[in-house]
Amino acid sequence: MIATLRERARETETLRRLPDATIQDAADAGFFQAFVPRRYGGHEIDFRFGPQITRELVHGCLSSAWVISFLTQHNWQLALFPDSVQQ
Repeated sequence: MIATLRERARETETLRRLPDATIQDAADAGFFQAFVPRRYGGHEIDFRFGPQITRELVHGCLSSAWVISFLTQHNWQLALFPDSVQQ
């Protein structure tokens, strides 16, 4: 995804948001499921890997890396809530 982010970096800056294709690519790659509990279809990876993922994505586009990380972390935060809230 790094090469694709690099190709879209100028478009991202021009739009002042992530292109829809970038959001779709991140979803297709499973980024938004990274910290979601397995019982909800996620990958339930350890949060310590989040910064490592972000550091890799930065090599493509800093803005995209930040937004993808930000969106991904929301799922991690929700996973910290009691089961009744998660459902």
